[in-house]
Parts: sequence; C-alpha cells; structure tokens
Amino acid sequence: MDNRELLELVQALAADEAGWRRYVTGDWSARWYERFALERDFEAWLIGWPQDHGIDLHDHGGSAGGFALVEGSLIESYLDRGRPRRPRRVRQRRWNAGESVAFGADHVHDLVNVRSTPALSVHVYSPPLGEMTFYGSRLDRQLATSP
Repeated sequence: MDNRELLELVQALAADEAGWRRYVTGDWSARWYERFALERDFEAWLIGWPQDHGIDLHDHGGSAGGFALVEGSLIESYLDRGRPRRPRRVRQRRWNAGESVAFGADHVHDLVNVRSTPALSVHVYSPPLGEMTFYGSRLDRQLATSP
C-alpha cells in the first residue's frame, strides 16, 4: 500500500467506532494495545495511552504505517531524513483527536501522551508487522545527526 491508501484506510477504521470501541480496556495504569484487524496486506491496532505513557524510539521493521487519534492528544518525535548529505534532524509534532498521518517503512519515531487525559489511537501497518526495532528511550543527538 502507498501512503495515500494507508491514510485512507486508517481514517476509515478510525471513523468506524463500532469496529474498535469494544477493544477499549478498563485498565489505564499502563499503555495497552489490541489488534482488531488482520488481513493479508495490513493489520490494525487500537492503542490506549494514559498520561505520561509512551513508546520508545522505534521503526516498524519494513512495514509502512499510519495512525489516527480518536481521543486525546499525542506528541510524536521523529527523524526528519532531510536532503541527501544533510544531517537528520529531530522534529516534534502534536497529534490531536481527528488527525491522522501515514508514513513509509523508513519512519523512526516515538510517541507519548503528555496530557492529563488518556488518548486512543488507531494504527495500521502494511504489510503486517513482522518486527520492530527499538533504539532507546528517546531520540538522541547521535542518532539524529548520523548520516
């Protein structure tokens, strides 16, 4: 799937509240996740983000992806690949309920909920995740400036 198709898919799945709402757990003491769709060419997950909980810097093991915020807000730190021969830069952006994004298989990022209210997000990966590589707790300058 290309980014446009991924974005359309994650937006459609996020809009179908009946399709993901039943997977919301009652335990908000830690970040939680539930896969709610698995097809040949994609999978979809619902992730719950309590205050001050996030996921460390990671990639998606060769899968492209996308996510949509259905409740709350998340901060994403990510590597901007920049132009050839230019150092990578760390960028940050806030995602709010109703917003969505798709990204290629080379996307490296972390996500955290810094608000006092929980956040919920729908994530799609294509092909389905085979692995994820974690790079440490936060983006660091060495990784961000390496060619």
